[in-house]
Amino acid sequence: GWTLDADGHAGPWKVDSNLTQRADAREAWGAQVWANTPLSGVRIGAGAYRCEVDRPPTRDRPTRLPVDYLMLHASVEADLDRWRLASEFIRGNLGTTGRYRAWYVQAGYQFTPRLSVHARGAVAYMHGQSNGEPVDADLSKDLGLAINVAVRPNVLFKLEGHTNDGMRIEDQQFKRDNPPSQTRYLIASITATY
Repeated sequence: GWTLDADGHAGPWKVDSNLTQRADAREAWGAQVWANTPLSGVRIGAGAYRCEVDRPPTRDRPTRLPVDYLMLHASVEADLDRWRLASEFIRGNLGTTGRYRAWYVQAGYQFTPRLSVHARGAVAYMHGQSNGEPVDADLSKDLGLAINVAVRPNVLFKLEGHTNDGMRIEDQQFKRDNPPSQTRYLIASITATY
């Protein structure tokens, strides 16, 4: 039959809009519920969180302005023998700042007990205002491919490549007229458990 798992959380955390502007998320709370289906390895989740964030001061507004954020998300996961599938969608109301939505889809296949491959696509989109001007922007479009090799039962080697097109550069102020930045990167990692 069906079973449910529920989690709740509350507390503050840091929100970094870029390296020069930092804000605190205060009075934050949220919850998530997972419904485990009668199909073995398949579950469906949904949740929400709310917090208050101080928008950093600007030239036109020298004081911080609190903004009420509300985020809703839904997830589906399936662990089916050799296949691992996952997807999540998030939609947010960022107060007067705008609306945010993002999603990802991930698929993985276990070829042997020692070798697996995973592919992931993710998109983040923003509708709102920046410096008083309307913004409809693809913040990020990311594609990734990973190969995992278990060289021993407790040692995993992972090689992961990404291609990303986006309007978000962490060490620069967001400018809506800038063309999307294109980033290509590779990550190699080793995980050991004991």
